[in-house]
Amino acid sequence: MRCGRIACTALLPISQADIPMTDPLDKATSTAPATLGEGCLSRYDPDALTPENGTDFEGAAELWHQLQQPAEDQPEGS
Repeated sequence: MRCGRIACTALLPISQADIPMTDPLDKATSTAPATLGEGCLSRYDPDALTPENGTDFEGAAELWHQLQQPAEDQPEGS
């Protein structure tokens, strides 16, 4: 048999034991950070959060102050 550059072993029969079984959940790209508390009091652990979790928001304090200012365009009584 002449294989050339193709590996001849690819033509051999494969047993089920040769195929690794993987958990489809292992393919998930993200996991939830650690939490504290239970039930309604459950929250993310601030010490476990990192910039990789999307927690790095440098403008958060400035945005918070802007949102706390009374809106100038709102009519009285609304």
